[in-house]
Amino acid sequence: LVVMTFHTHRGQDFWSFNPRTGKKQFMGTTNGNAHDFCVANDGIWTASNMGLHFIRYSDWQVFNYTTSNSTLHDNNLSCIIKLNHQPILYIGSEDGVIKLNYYASKFYMTDMRRFSNARNGQVWSVAKDTHGTTWVGGADGLFMRHKDELYFNEVELDMDKTRRQKWVLNIFETLDRDGMVATSSHGIYLLDHSGKVKKKLTPI
Repeated sequence: LVVMTFHTHRGQDFWSFNPRTGKKQFMGTTNGNAHDFCVANDGIWTASNMGLHFIRYSDWQVFNYTTSNSTLHDNNLSCIIKLNHQPILYIGSEDGVIKLNYYASKFYMTDMRRFSNARNGQVWSVAKDTHGTTWVGGADGLFMRHKDELYFNEVELDMDKTRRQKWVLNIFETLDRDGMVATSSHGIYLLDHSGKVKKKLTPI
């Protein structure tokens, strides 16, 4: 099943497409521009500049989690991931990382300006590796937090010191689970799970 999203005058339309049968199905419309989405067993979670939404498979009903739960105060969301076999979401926002247990409807906010040395809390990418380490990429670089730790440590990347930007746009684990890949305004970095850079690829 392929999920497609289109921006329209109504908001963000979501469609499903089955390559085997060629059948497409309208799923629902969420407010704002969807920056990212993830698939759960019973529906699709979307992160947008208008907050967090859930589209339920059974009846395609759209739920707005931003207005229904006042603890999610940051509406401009940039990325979202779901942990395997767990009702846990990690969501990137302008202030940091939001953890949501959606069965219990409990939100936990980690402000990157309080729990790391980042001066800008904007988060653009979140990943969880096979060792349980949380990785965060954002406007102030790349950070990692080991399992059961509270504070995020900055990952030292070999960036051009003459350029002020430390943007890390994406962070994800390799398919063989041998390490991490970070994309930034300075290039692409291959790292081991300790945060050590193994290789840097510089765009031409």
